[in-house]
Amino acid sequence: GSGVLCEAHNDVGLITLDPCAAVPGLQALRRSDGMWVPVEEVPARPDGALVVMVMVGDTLGRLTKNYYAPCKHRVVAPPSGERIGLPYLFRGRSDAVLNTRPALEAARLSGRTAHLAEMESVTVKELPAFDSAKSILRNWFHSVKRDKA
Repeated sequence: GSGVLCEAHNDVGLITLDPCAAVPGLQALRRSDGMWVPVEEVPARPDGALVVMVMVGDTLGRLTKNYYAPCKHRVVAPPSGERIGLPYLFRGRSDAVLNTRPALEAARLSGRTAHLAEMESVTVKELPAFDSAKSILRNWFHSVKRDKA
């Protein structure tokens, strides 16, 4: 196969909490030069504490007009052994209504900048990012079939 276990994507929700796996393989796309860089090559902590990465998802990016931009990432096969990842994707309910107008108005009145997209009565499932989960799964199933052929 290509060595890519999960194709490049942004996570759908607000944030993803991802404990560093014992075997590396998670890579993020560096925006400055378009290079894939490993993000789990973090030295073990002397106290044994777990290192957790926090990645911004599409919903938070859309909500903040990309002030907090989504983290495009992929997973590649480790040189040897098995990689087990256990990310926690925090998403809003698909029927949750996003209304940023009160916050935008309050910021305007106080002279502050609010890094929010203007939304009123928009549900999470109406955001373009909501469909990306289907795309990720579709690409994964295609890659599994391709690798088995």
